[in-house]
Amino acid sequence: MEYSQHGQYNYIASSVAMVRPLDFTYDPQTAEDNHFQRTPGIGDIAEIRRKAVGEFNGVVAELRKHGVHVIVVDKAEGAPNTPNAVFPNNWFATESDGRITYFPMKSESRRLERQESHIETVLDDAGRIIRERVEIGEADGSRGILEGTGAMVIDRKNRIIYAALSRRCERALLDQFADRLGYRQVIAFETADANGLPIYHTNVMMAVGDTFAVICEQCIQNEAYKREILPVLSQDKEVITITREQMEQGFCGNILQLAGTSGEKLIVLSDRARAHFTPDQLARLEQHGRLIGSNIDMIESAGGGGIRCMLAEIFLPSVPAAV
Repeated sequence: MEYSQHGQYNYIASSVAMVRPLDFTYDPQTAEDNHFQRTPGIGDIAEIRRKAVGEFNGVVAELRKHGVHVIVVDKAEGAPNTPNAVFPNNWFATESDGRITYFPMKSESRRLERQESHIETVLDDAGRIIRERVEIGEADGSRGILEGTGAMVIDRKNRIIYAALSRRCERALLDQFADRLGYRQVIAFETADANGLPIYHTNVMMAVGDTFAVICEQCIQNEAYKREILPVLSQDKEVITITREQMEQGFCGNILQLAGTSGEKLIVLSDRARAHFTPDQLARLEQHGRLIGSNIDMIESAGGGGIRCMLAEIFLPSVPAAV
């Protein structure tokens, strides 16, 4: 049955965790290979954080208005400064069978975000069941880097992983994740932005829903890769191709399909992405779900991540309601 008993499709989340960006600012460590980051136009860190928290609150309100269950994660008492914590999907992911997976991240500043006991307490308080903990690699990155569902775009319906290889996405850990979690196929490929540099996270160049996919084909570096990826995507999805400019300036690849608690399919995108899609592309997307979202200009610019990066999908089962 496509629609599960706890308010989710088997492969589309109706619940997400979002981390309030209390420490948000431009991070030069991550900017070394995240070429989407821009230094803020203002120098006042307090003002940068005020804007980021306002944008975060806007996304939370928009999601809740459309029936998405949002679990807001606040900073644990005594936790270190984490300027990128608003992007939690890079360090943990969940499965509907109760597994939670933890991933190693490249930057020292980002490794501080991994607060396993804190996130498990928050999820437990939200009535979610964790049955097993899965560790990919080592937390310190000594056995490789794989930055969660930023590094991987997962087609849960077909059990396929798409991954742009980079210093944040290493093949050995991709295969380890796929084997441990039971994904049947890994399609890994090389990419380049307009300056010939690898795309730092796969989820800024492509998105996969149940009946659609968005991809920046121009970024794929080898025709052989294109001949592998595009036919697989198009087997059961409408493929919408975006340009490098739409990807880099508009975060058009950084979108996510969710479901409202009523079962309505939603596609979450930022105001910037909406402005950079063409009218025809927006009309095609609307055939696959209601388009929702809000303005996150400060988070996109200074953080170098979009609205999808802010959303950690929660597939964990719910505690049964008391009879």
